[in-house]
Amino acid sequence: MTITLQDVAGILGLPTDGTVVIGSTSEDWHAACAAVFGHVPEAGEFHHSGDLCISFLDRHYTRWTGHEGNHAAEIYFTKAHIARMLGTWLLADKSGGSNFGCRLVPLLGGGFEDIGRFSWGSAVLTHLFRNLFNAVQKFKPHEVTHCRATLDTLCRDEVVWQPYIEYEWLDVTPEQQYLWLAPTPIIYFHTVEACQPDRCMRQFGLNQPIPEKSRKLRGIHDHTLRGKVEENWRRKQRD
Repeated sequence: MTITLQDVAGILGLPTDGTVVIGSTSEDWHAACAAVFGHVPEAGEFHHSGDLCISFLDRHYTRWTGHEGNHAAEIYFTKAHIARMLGTWLLADKSGGSNFGCRLVPLLGGGFEDIGRFSWGSAVLTHLFRNLFNAVQKFKPHEVTHCRATLDTLCRDEVVWQPYIEYEWLDVTPEQQYLWLAPTPIIYFHTVEACQPDRCMRQFGLNQPIPEKSRKLRGIHDHTLRGKVEENWRRKQRD
């Protein structure tokens, strides 16, 4: 069992195809915030690590009252809501929702149709995989063995192999179905993880053969933002 792009689409309703969520981690963040949110962060609201305090958004965009009827203000408010949702929930970090990565701000600079073209679903799954990996490293060997043994003792009727088969709202095209089945690396800025749906084919109503050996993304999997805050990850991952 593993979490797949189909799970992300089914549970969160996020697009799992489209433009990769990637870019530079070195920008004029004050100018970027001014363009996207209509305001510039004050001293103390921006961290040199590349994070922006949620209090910056709260200070300007907590209540809808006062923004309705002003088209530009409505756009700023909506983008602030999207940023808050991405940075404190879907792509949250260990700040506990008090910060969000400035690297996301330029991706919200276009129209809403442009924002919707990003593969937010694959970014969320990449981020989740990396954090699950980091969390598991803290487990003791006997704890991991216990979790695996619990799964191994499940009977066939205790597992819902196709949880979304009756979800009529999950409108799936053949292209999306093919994408969900593709064993491929998925990317979120510096994070690259292996998506391996070939290890849970029953979720797609298919027979499960013996899967190939797990993919090892040597070198790439070890990328972090530490010491690389001025990296252009679009160029680096392409190389």
